[in-house]
Amino acid sequence: MLAIGFIFTPAGSFANDYTWPPRENAPVLTLLGPVYETGLELESKLTKILADSLKKLANSPECCLPESYIDALGGTQYLRFVTGYSHDAEWGSIKSIAVQKDGTADSERVAGILENNQFREPGLELAVRLRYKTRDFSKATLEGYRLILQPNGQAFAKWYEEEIDTSIAPSEQIMKALVRLLLKPLWQMSEFTVIQRSSSEYLPVQTGA
Repeated sequence: MLAIGFIFTPAGSFANDYTWPPRENAPVLTLLGPVYETGLELESKLTKILADSLKKLANSPECCLPESYIDALGGTQYLRFVTGYSHDAEWGSIKSIAVQKDGTADSERVAGILENNQFREPGLELAVRLRYKTRDFSKATLEGYRLILQPNGQAFAKWYEEEIDTSIAPSEQIMKALVRLLLKPLWQMSEFTVIQRSSSEYLPVQTGA
């Protein structure tokens, strides 16, 4: 994918189909996906399952996320990935500039690309693509970025790749993987921080709250 010639638009201008009621002065969690690099990916059963999982998380976060985690957020929203627009350009730039062949990535470069979008609102963001081997549907990899954008415009981001077993109960495995990604340690913000509730649960909360 080329990172030139794309139309840049507000991140929320497309398919903001599901928004959990916002709470003032708290970070909104944005779920972006399924990200895809070819049209053929959209025909995959696993990609459709991923789309349904993201919608469910945004529309009914209480289904899978701890109540304390949800209470710490100002809301959740789901954005469909659309080729030819800002998210597509950002994804192409990240894959061509920041991500290495071994799956590692330069976090500062990833953050630098994402914070240049003047329309992105402060908060938390998880972008997700499902990658799998064409001849082996029993294993798949979730890849993408996790982002915290501070109110001052500074971003903290991390690229992830997580392999999952989709041979049995793929819907359940994909949802579990998404929840793990959301509950892993996030990154400190100027007005928001992260506290550890248990060995596996982390909450984004307003500083001083």
